[in-house]
Amino acid sequence: MKLTVPLLEITEDEGFSEKDIFKRKEFGERLANLVESSDGELVIALDAPWGEGKSTFIKMWQGHLKKKDNGVHTIYFNAFENDHQNAPFLALASEIYNLIDVTKKAEKPKFEKKVLSALKTTGRIGLRIGTKLLIGSALDETVLDPDTKKEITKEAANAMDSYMSTRLKSVAKDKIAIKQFKEYLEKLPQKLSKKGKSIVFIIDELDRCKPPFALEIVEVVKHLFSVPNITFILVMNRTQLEASVIKEYGTSDPSKYLQKFINLWISLPKVHVSDERTTKVYLRYCAKQMGMESQQNFAKDEWMGIFEELGDHYDLSLRDMERALTNVSFIRRTLTRDLSVFDRWIAVYLSIIKVIYTQEYNLLATSKIEYTDLFTKTRLTDLADGDTHNHFAEKHILKWVLRYCLIDERKRRSFMEGGIPFGLSVLPSRGKNSIQDICQLLDSLRIN
Repeated sequence: MKLTVPLLEITEDEGFSEKDIFKRKEFGERLANLVESSDGELVIALDAPWGEGKSTFIKMWQGHLKKKDNGVHTIYFNAFENDHQNAPFLALASEIYNLIDVTKKAEKPKFEKKVLSALKTTGRIGLRIGTKLLIGSALDETVLDPDTKKEITKEAANAMDSYMSTRLKSVAKDKIAIKQFKEYLEKLPQKLSKKGKSIVFIIDELDRCKPPFALEIVEVVKHLFSVPNITFILVMNRTQLEASVIKEYGTSDPSKYLQKFINLWISLPKVHVSDERTTKVYLRYCAKQMGMESQQNFAKDEWMGIFEELGDHYDLSLRDMERALTNVSFIRRTLTRDLSVFDRWIAVYLSIIKVIYTQEYNLLATSKIEYTDLFTKTRLTDLADGDTHNHFAEKHILKWVLRYCLIDERKRRSFMEGGIPFGLSVLPSRGKNSIQDICQLLDSLRIN
C-alpha cells in the first residue's frame, strides 16, 4: 500500500490515452476545433477550481494537437515555475524562440532583433513605473529631515522632466517596434514549417503565481503577443486570479478588468462516467494506484466505502482527495491493531477534515470544541441520516460516535440508554480517547 498517489506522467505527444479517466477527450476535441477554426486574436481562459485536474487535461490536450499534426505548433509554459523571473515578456518570448527549429538559422536572428526592440519599449514602461515608485517611497519616508525631503523631491522632479522629454520623443519609435514585433509573430507559424498554420501557447498554473507576475503575464499576452495565428490558453482558477486583481489594483469589479484581456472563458467540465461523479471515479483510480485494493475488492472494503460516502458529502477536490487518502493510508499502515467500525468512521472523518477544515481539526485534536460546534462547522448537520428507523437522536453512525466521544460521562449514561445502535456491539476501542489517539497519529505525518 502506497502513502501517496503516484505522479501521473504524460508525455508531450501522448494525447488522450487510457489515462484520461474522466473521459474528457470529447471536450478536448471541441476545444481543438474551436482553436483550429479561429484565425483572429484569441486569448482563452480555461477555468476550474484548484485540484480539479486542469494541468493533467491540458497536457493531454497538447499531445492531442501534436498527434493530429495539422500544422498547429504548441508551447507549454508553467507560469508558477517561472514566477521568480522579473521579465514576463522575455520569459514568453524565449519560449517562442525555442520553437524555432535549429534548421531555420535565418529566423532566429530576425526574432532576436524584434524581441530586443520590443524589450527596450517594455523597459521604458518599467522605468516609468520605477520612477513613480522611487518618488512615492522618497516622499513617504517620514524619518527624513525637511531639507533632505526637499532635495530628493527636486532631484526626482528633474529626473522626471528629463524622462518625460525623452519619453515623448520615443513614443513613435515604441509604437513602430511593437507593431513590427507583432507583425513578425503573425507570420511566424508559416515560417516554422511548410504547413505551419498557427501557434497554441498554453500558460498553466497562472493562479498559483505571485499576483504581480500573474497579472503582468495576462497584460503582456494581450498587449504584445496577441496576434492572428497565435492562440493563448490561460489555465487558471478564476476566483483566485480575480482575488489577485483586487489585491493589486483594489478594484471592486475584477471580472470587468479581466474582460479587457481575455476573449473567452471556458470551464473544465466535471464529467459523469458511467453515471458516477468525477470524484467517485477518481477515488477508485487512486485506491488502485495506492494499492488499497490489494487484499480486498474495492466494493467490499469498508474503509473505502466510508471514504466514498464522506468524500461525496464534502465534494472533495481531486487534490484534497489525494491528501485525505494519504492520511487514511498512513493510519492503515501504521496501526498494529484492528479498528472497530466506529473507529474507522472516526479515522476517515479526521483524515478528511484535517485537509479541508484545519482549524476545526486542531480544536478537536486538543479537545477544545464541543460536538454541537463541530457538527455545524464541519457540515455534519447536513450529513444524510443512515438509519432513520432507530430511536436514537443521531441517526448516522458518524454523528452518533462523535457525540458519544465528545460528551461528558454523566451525559453519556443517558445517551447510551437503549444500547448501541446500527446493529453493532463494539464501542470505539478507546472511548473518548479514540479521537485524540488518531489525531496524535495523523499529526506525526509530514508530507509536503
